[in-house]
Amino acid sequence: LVEFSDVGDYCISFPADRFSYNDVNLQAKTTSIPFKNQFARDFWGYYNGAPDDITSLSPKLYIKATATGYKSIRFSPHPNDVGYVATSGTDRSTNSTTVFFGSLKNITYPSGGIGEITYEAADYYDSLITQTLVGGGIRVKKVRISDGDSDNTNDIITEYEYKRANGHSSGTFTYPPTFAIHTTVGLIRLVDNLSADDELIYSRATVKQSGKGRIVYEYAVPGAWQQTQVRDWHAPLSRLARHEYDDYNDNGDYIGKACPYPANVVNDYYGYPYGPSTDYSFERGLPSVISTYNEADNLLAQKSFSYARLTTSPVHVKALAIDLKLYQYTLYSHVANVAKVIVTETTRTFEVPGSSLVEKREYNYSPIHFLLESVRSTSSANKITKTRFKYARDFSSITTSVTPAGAAIVSLNATNRHATLLEIIQSTIDSKGERVTGSQLTTFNMYPGFSTALPAQQLIFNGTSNFVESNFNSSNVYNHTGYRVVNSIEAYTSFGFPLMIKDQQLNLTSIIYKERTSFPRAIIKNARWDEVVVNA
Repeated sequence: LVEFSDVGDYCISFPADRFSYNDVNLQAKTTSIPFKNQFARDFWGYYNGAPDDITSLSPKLYIKATATGYKSIRFSPHPNDVGYVATSGTDRSTNSTTVFFGSLKNITYPSGGIGEITYEAADYYDSLITQTLVGGGIRVKKVRISDGDSDNTNDIITEYEYKRANGHSSGTFTYPPTFAIHTTVGLIRLVDNLSADDELIYSRATVKQSGKGRIVYEYAVPGAWQQTQVRDWHAPLSRLARHEYDDYNDNGDYIGKACPYPANVVNDYYGYPYGPSTDYSFERGLPSVISTYNEADNLLAQKSFSYARLTTSPVHVKALAIDLKLYQYTLYSHVANVAKVIVTETTRTFEVPGSSLVEKREYNYSPIHFLLESVRSTSSANKITKTRFKYARDFSSITTSVTPAGAAIVSLNATNRHATLLEIIQSTIDSKGERVTGSQLTTFNMYPGFSTALPAQQLIFNGTSNFVESNFNSSNVYNHTGYRVVNSIEAYTSFGFPLMIKDQQLNLTSIIYKERTSFPRAIIKNARWDEVVVNA
C-alpha cells in the first residue's frame, strides 16, 4: 500500500495518507529482499540475509541422542551442553539487522505530520538454558510522531521494552517451534514450523516517554511452553499406539505378550503429531500490575488487578490428533463455557515516599446473564460510591407491553440484543444508607421501516427525592419515574443514523449525511431536514 485517501461526493479526493517501508524504494521499485530466492529466511519466515547460493530450507538443528522428546531437538545451540550435535542444513537463525525489512516504516499524514516506527527482532526466554534468545519475528521498539518540520525538539517519542525485572526477555512461546519429527526410522527435518500454536507473548512491557517517566505493564501468561499443567490447562502429550504380540525366545518357547516401544519414539509432551495445547486465551494477557514511575524512577502509582471465572463448571471438549500410518497420537482438550473477568482493581497513589492513598473497585456480575451488574468504589477516606447497570436482559421475562418503550425492550430481547445497556445509576453509601446521586436512561422505540428497536430518548435523573429506577409494573407498563428528557430522536435515515433530534427545550436539530456514510454534510438548527436545500 503506497497511499490511501478518502473520496468524497462527486469523486473529489481528500489529501492522502502515504506509506513507506524499510529497505523498499517505491520510486525505483527496488529492495534487498530476494523475492526470487525463497531460501534466505529464518525459522519464522523473515528475511535473514542468507547468501544467494542457498538452495534448501532444510534447517540446521542441534540433536542430543540421550535426551527424549522435544528436549532432544533444538534449533539454537545449547551453550552449556556439548551433548547437542549440529546437523547439516541451512542456517535459518534470525538476523537482527534484516528481520524488519519490508515492514511499515513511515506514515505521512495529510496534515504534514509523520509517524515513524522503529522495529527490533523479537526475543524470548529459554528456561532450559536460562538465557534470552532472538527469534519469533519483529516487534515495535520506538514510535516517533513529528510535525514534519526540521525542529525535532517537540517530537513525541515513545519507546518500548519487553524485559523482566531481572533483565531477561519476558517473551515466551505458547508452543515450541517444531522443525523435526522423531520416527522409528530416525529424525526427519522439516522445512516449515509444524507447531500447533507458536504465538510469542510477553509477561512484562515498559512504555517510556522523555520527560514523562515510564509505565510498566505486567501480564498473566499461564499455560505456555515449558510448562506441562496449570489448573485445567494441559500441554499436549504425544503417545504411540503399540501392537501387542506373542513373544518367543531363541528356542521357540513362548514367553508371554510383548508390547515394546519402537526405537526413537517415546511418549512425551509437545511431540508428533503436534496436537494443540488447551486454548487458554481467556486466561492469558490479563494485566496483573500497572506501575507508573517519574523521571527520577520514583513510584507514583500502582494498579493491581484480580480476576475470577464467571462460571465454575467449564466444559472440557476432548479431541484427538493422530497419524494413522505411524499410530502416533495426541489427546488434547478445549475449555468451553468459561470466561474470566476482572473482580477487583486496587489503585495506590504515592504522594509522598512511604505513604499512599488507596482506592479499591469491586466488580460484580449478574448470576443470570453474567453481564457487569455493579461497580463499587471505596477510597482511603472510606467514601463509598456505587454504579449499577441494567440491560434489556434484566427484563427478559416480559414478553408483551402496551407502552412503546416497553415493547421496544421486548423486541431487543427477541432479536438477541440482550446486552443493550438501558440504565446507569450512581449512588453513594454511608451510615445512613444508599442515596442515588445521578442516573442516565436510554429508552428505545420501534420506528417505521425498521424491524428492530432503535434509541428514542436520553433521560437523566431530575434530582428529586421520588426517583424510581426503570421497571415494569404488574400490567407490564414500563415506568421510569424521576427522569427528565435530555433529547429525543424524532426520525432516522434509512441507514439507521439519527435524522432529527429534539432537545429538552424542544429545539430541533436535523442532520444531513454524505451519501451512504455516517459523516454529516450539514447540521441544521431549528428546521426539519426536508425544509431546507443544501447546495453541494
